[in-house]
Amino acid sequence: MLELTRWQDAMLILALVVFFGAIISRLTERPRIPDVAAFVVLGIVLGPACLHVLRVAGGSGASQFAVYTGAALLLFEGGCQMNLTLLRRAALTIGLLATLGVLITAMVVALAAAWLFHLPFLWCLLLGSIIASTDPATLIPVFARTPIRRRLQQALEAESAVNDATASVLFTVVLASVKAHQSLNLTSAFAMFGREAGIGLGVGIAFGLLGTWLTSENGPTWLRLHTSVVAVAIALGGYAFAADLGGSGLMSAFAAGAVFGSPGAFGMSRSQAQFVELGYVALPTAVLRMLIFTLLGAEVQFSALGRDFGSGLAVAAALMFVARPLTVLACVPIDRFAKWSTRELTLMMWVRETGVIPAALATSAAAAGVPHARDLMAVTFLAILSTILLQATSTGWIAGLLGLERETQADEEFL
Repeated sequence: MLELTRWQDAMLILALVVFFGAIISRLTERPRIPDVAAFVVLGIVLGPACLHVLRVAGGSGASQFAVYTGAALLLFEGGCQMNLTLLRRAALTIGLLATLGVLITAMVVALAAAWLFHLPFLWCLLLGSIIASTDPATLIPVFARTPIRRRLQQALEAESAVNDATASVLFTVVLASVKAHQSLNLTSAFAMFGREAGIGLGVGIAFGLLGTWLTSENGPTWLRLHTSVVAVAIALGGYAFAADLGGSGLMSAFAAGAVFGSPGAFGMSRSQAQFVELGYVALPTAVLRMLIFTLLGAEVQFSALGRDFGSGLAVAAALMFVARPLTVLACVPIDRFAKWSTRELTLMMWVRETGVIPAALATSAAAAGVPHARDLMAVTFLAILSTILLQATSTGWIAGLLGLERETQADEEFL
């Protein structure tokens, strides 16, 4: 069995994942099935559940490196595709979904888990904080395969980038309370969120501006031909620097991408050749996307899921069919300026994929020695599998039914 802890095995794993991933990506292209769902299935097949080819230790350095490097590049790439004007118009919606929405989702999941598992409410709230956020590493590839109206797509992608910071702060505060057997300190939680979000946003904007200047026609000439290399350095450097300062690395990567991809908004410009060269960033991003979702599938332990399957599936159902619709209805109508249509609200209620970041948080909780860690991991992975295999694969179909698919240049320009 191949393990990431040995470098020879790691290289062979990468080769296998890229080979099979390329085949899967091609096979899923015509039916427009999101390839991330297929990569998860590939991981399940290669992992201990089926062929025993690949084994992943969720807390290993190699696994964490792949997950966070891939997430940083995916978010940066997603940020580069943002239209800052459209983002400003939907800023209130994004902010409400990413803050109040996370709290509502975590509370609904906690109530469902407390009723089903008969465990302490604080433990159930920890579970809620783990799976409360939507996952940008999942959403961005899904929308790349099945694009929807640009304003709606960008709002959902931005929400996923911001709400990971909210959920990670809530997770940190609740985890500390669970370990110390103390009640939750809301003041501490709000202060921590402000610090994480502020540092992440500030570092991301600073790195994005630096990268934009270095590669623009207004800056030095010697880096203009290396736009893609600078982009990777900005994405990873911004993520690492923000995380090292105690901020949100994910938010930093997304903000850096949003700034880097819009030089005109800051009085700078790039040549057409530079924009073409920037597309080369998609190659390492695609490889890491294949790797992180295959590793996620290989990490699923079906033996752990067996005992909690029914209750865990019920929690996942509460997450998808109760928490998300309630969150959208409670938050989005407040933003009257955005004027979201009923069809757009309906799609928002359906799009809430959970993925690699919640898996990393669940692994961290288990490593911290929280009680009932086996149940925590089982329910988290059931939620991940349910949302990716059900919601991610049907997003394009639902968008088509609602008439929200983006197929024309007019959609891209004006919606």
